[in-house]
Amino acid sequence: MQEKTHAERMKSVLSKCSTFYNGSTEIWEQNKEFVQDIVNGKKILEIGCGYNGGLSRLLLSMGISDYIGIDINRTAIEQSKRLIPMGRFLWDDPIYIISSLEEPHIILSSHLMDDTIIPDRGYGRDLIRAISEKTQKGNHTIHWSGFYKDFYQYFLDSGFEDFRQGLTEQFRIYRKK
Repeated sequence: MQEKTHAERMKSVLSKCSTFYNGSTEIWEQNKEFVQDIVNGKKILEIGCGYNGGLSRLLLSMGISDYIGIDINRTAIEQSKRLIPMGRFLWDDPIYIISSLEEPHIILSSHLMDDTIIPDRGYGRDLIRAISEKTQKGNHTIHWSGFYKDFYQYFLDSGFEDFRQGLTEQFRIYRKK
């Protein structure tokens, strides 16, 4: 099968997802103690980083070794690149970037696993499947959102277990079985 061009990937993903959410880091600050041990020294890939560098500042302060932010909103990526030069920000289809990873990364998102952002449930399943394929056994993936029940189930069906440990209902840490 021939690989899609960047333009073809963006046209496809933009037909399945919304580009208009600019989340906050407050929920991550509130759960920092649960996240710190998981991300310290690790490479991080943030899906849907949005404007202002996403979680890059917070994560870099927590001792991560590398940060990549992905978004389907070109303006958000351009602004993040200007604001946070020590991060890498990519305008592309998250599934493509995840599938291209050559080294393990902790994959996380804010307010992405929600049908207002990903109304195409098939794309949501494919995205979680891609996350699962690149997450090594015993490693974690972290997501905050107004989750819908089927997104929880997609993670469980993709080889993850809920590793919440008393976090809020919308802030989920999953560990690969």
